Amino acid sequence: MIILLLVIGAVFIIYGALVASGKHTPISSKMMVEEENLKRWCRSAGISKMVWGVAIIFLTFYLLNLFPKTLWGICFLIIAVWNIQYTVKNNEKFMK
Repeated sequence: MIILLLVIGAVFIIYGALVASGKHTPISSKMMVEEENLKRWCRSAGISKMVWGVAIIFLTFYLLNLFPKTLWGICFLIIAVWNIQYTVKNNEKFMK
């Protein structure tokens, strides 16, 4: 399970980088975001996906009991809460 979480975290980081760079645009965003805002939305959404990848990796470190365990748990919670707020603001700003 731990290896699966690390792989999922890495996939989120890679996918986020592709979206942020404009090399991949999710189909749903093409329908929900106006064309002139699509590039800015993709950049923000890509950053959000990369941050989720980092959060999943921090969660994995926490579950592995890596020293200091509390630090990894706190980092995961802070990043997760911040990223939820960031994503909501981004979607409110750009979604139709």
